Amino acid sequence: MSGIFGVTSNNSHSQMLTYYALYALQHRGEYACGIATNTSGYIDYKKGYGLASSVIEEETLKILRGKVSLGHVSNSQVDIEKNEIDPKVIGYEDGTIAVNFDGHLLNYDRLKKITLDHGCEVENDTHTEIVANLIAINYNGDIEEAIVKTIKMLEGAFAILIMEKNKIYAIRDRYGIKPLVYGKNDYASMFSSETCAFDALSAEYVRDLEPGEMIVAEGDKIESKQILDKKCNKSCIFEVIYTSRPDSIINGMSVYKMRRNSGRKLAKTCPEGIDVVIAAPDSGTVASIGFAEGSKVAYGIGIIKNRYIGRTFIEKTEKTRVDKVRIKLNVLKEIIDGKNVLVVDDSIVRGTTMMRTVKMLKDAGAKSVHVRVASPMVFYNCKIGVNKSVTGKMLAMDHSLEEIRQAIGADSLEYITYRDMVEAFGGEGHYCTGCINNVYPENLEELNGDRL
Repeated sequence: MSGIFGVTSNNSHSQMLTYYALYALQHRGEYACGIATNTSGYIDYKKGYGLASSVIEEETLKILRGKVSLGHVSNSQVDIEKNEIDPKVIGYEDGTIAVNFDGHLLNYDRLKKITLDHGCEVENDTHTEIVANLIAINYNGDIEEAIVKTIKMLEGAFAILIMEKNKIYAIRDRYGIKPLVYGKNDYASMFSSETCAFDALSAEYVRDLEPGEMIVAEGDKIESKQILDKKCNKSCIFEVIYTSRPDSIINGMSVYKMRRNSGRKLAKTCPEGIDVVIAAPDSGTVASIGFAEGSKVAYGIGIIKNRYIGRTFIEKTEKTRVDKVRIKLNVLKEIIDGKNVLVVDDSIVRGTTMMRTVKMLKDAGAKSVHVRVASPMVFYNCKIGVNKSVTGKMLAMDHSLEEIRQAIGADSLEYITYRDMVEAFGGEGHYCTGCINNVYPENLEELNGDRL
């Protein structure tokens, strides 16, 4: 998972827009970040490990001036060299480009072999590096032609931003799985993983890019081209369940409203005698509000979250996840003590956080703790590689509902049904739900690069 942003403007302060956008997108990546600007064909950049506030300093922003800029936040699952953090900057025969990539290439191995056969050095196994190298390989005097040729070689789910001179090329995969939205103000065109970045910049969200679409932007002018056959338009379901901020819009629909609707539908599972509904912060908060409304049980703030601890699902070891949960959450005993508590979470994948949460609530004096989940049971690894939070050992793979209840220590446990979830999220056909029901758009997970 990562967050990408790009802007091309009519003034030389694009780096400031990008910097503030990275703040808005920080929830999508806490491992590393980078920013790059282009001034008259020369690209300068700053990259580092950690949050945007610690990597990109005030002095850096004074240097990184230009009309065009890219920014990236990342939750990498592998250790990479600092130079390989996005945006990836690479030279080609007549200039330099910078590339942002969010997604996963199913034919990565074959594409890597092509780059190696052409004498390119592959420093790290990053998909961004492969895309950038392929553009350089395919260049024959026309950079846009090289970009289009490269994109047609890619199989998988991706959103890509490419900066070249005063232009940005924004491309979305043919299945519409990875999010990419277009926005603008009076002097600039912007592209982002989420619309919340536009709100932070007082810019207007215009629309989502269509699957297979490429928008070429320069200043406040854009040109749209359909460069890939549109197969469908199915966003990753976890963008709504977990990844996106509630103030973002996906496919024209409010994430807040969708999560609230799911909580209302889940409320039909409310047991008798519940005194208070609380949230597993923060991603379960909106669904818990909907649950309280639907069940007519009082909503309370039962758990306080340490805002300086990041998302725990991306930690690489079980011990690290447990340690972070321990210092991330604290119970407000005045709300919990002596009460029958119902806690709503967005999902249970490995169960680490919920197991610790239930224990904390009971240690704080809760008479009983009931858990409700605003997404169905997650049975499968993400076979197309875009949702790293559902990769690895997950509870639902080899545990029944009752076994999961016992594992997390809850007095009762219920999940929203698949039908209720898709109704809450706008109806059937809008999302890739492979991690839940093993159904992918046009057997996307079976592609192996044979089309090259």
